[in-house]
Amino acid sequence: MTRTSTQVPRRFSLPQGRRQLRGVGFMNETYMELKKVTWPSREEATRLTLMVILISVAVGAALGIIDTLFAEGLAVTLLR
Repeated sequence: MTRTSTQVPRRFSLPQGRRQLRGVGFMNETYMELKKVTWPSREEATRLTLMVILISVAVGAALGIIDTLFAEGLAVTLLR
């Protein structure tokens, strides 16, 4: 089916006021979904945040050590 120049896509055919109501509906639906979420306790959030920070530091340190070893190995190999 081809679209003629007089047809307007559905999303642009609503008057301005109706478009604003759709936005309000989206916000209401979002609010209702957020009410259903089981949020972690403060202690659990703190514990998990610290775990993420510690793992990130450990991975960063490991990658830094590996990078240094490779850089030194290449320097020794290329400057021989």
